[in-house]
Amino acid sequence: MPVRFLSDAELARLSSWPDEIADDDLVIYFTLTGDDLGWLASTVRVENRLGAAVQLCTLPWLGWVPDDLDGCPAAATRRLADQLQLDDDLASGAAVGVRRLGRPNPA
Repeated sequence: MPVRFLSDAELARLSSWPDEIADDDLVIYFTLTGDDLGWLASTVRVENRLGAAVQLCTLPWLGWVPDDLDGCPAAATRRLADQLQLDDDLASGAAVGVRRLGRPNPA
């Protein structure tokens, strides 16, 4: 029989976004390469690029992608939106969770 050793609060904290992102991590993990930008431009609709970029950068940073994409630290989404040259509507935090890659849109 499985034994649970984490409380609900501990599990929630460990399965969500960190409260802060270090400046070094922001530069190392949330800088898109030319190949990243090319792939995003050629295969991902513009309204989904920020969410796709968040997932692309978060996986090597955390080793997994939290379900709540809207919880990504604002500094990271701003950095990615600037690199993607998104207009203000698409660069808003609300646009991050529009569609998570590999999962159907919640309707």
